[in-house]
Amino acid sequence: MNELQKEFDEITIKAYELRTEGKYDEALKLIQPFADKGLAVAQHIVGTFHYFGESVPEDLVKASEWFHKAADQEYPESLSMLGHQYLYGVGIPRDEEKGIDLLIRASNKSNGYACYILGRYYQSKKDRFRASGFYVMGINFESRDCMRGRAHMHMETKSYKDALDLYVQALKLGCVEST
Repeated sequence: MNELQKEFDEITIKAYELRTEGKYDEALKLIQPFADKGLAVAQHIVGTFHYFGESVPEDLVKASEWFHKAADQEYPESLSMLGHQYLYGVGIPRDEEKGIDLLIRASNKSNGYACYILGRYYQSKKDRFRASGFYVMGINFESRDCMRGRAHMHMETKSYKDALDLYVQALKLGCVEST
């Protein structure tokens, strides 16, 4: 582990506590210097501040710029967020091919969110085979969203027991949407 990462690890808990207390300005002040120095996890976090408008005005373009910096370092969470933005044109021009590529790269790094987004995308395109494959991949990463998505597919085919099993599994992982 490099020195920059070690320093960041030391402030992460404090920044997280500040963020959960709604003290976004203070949290961002702790994280921003690490993002400016090129630390992917910090770049991703700064991107989320811009994406959700925490401490700074919501700016999806600026968020995508930070996600790009972290994604260029193959940071899985940024690959998935940026992939979602491209796939659906969220704050940046829509580019389905680029979005799918980024999401697949993230899913190959065990990112359950990317699997969920891909599952939903293919389900909306009526490609049940691909949708199911991404949901199952995400379930293997314990993605409760993928469990819900696959459960919905079971409901569509009247496989109620399989659906209920997945809803219960997702609920045990804290997914209140499964109730």
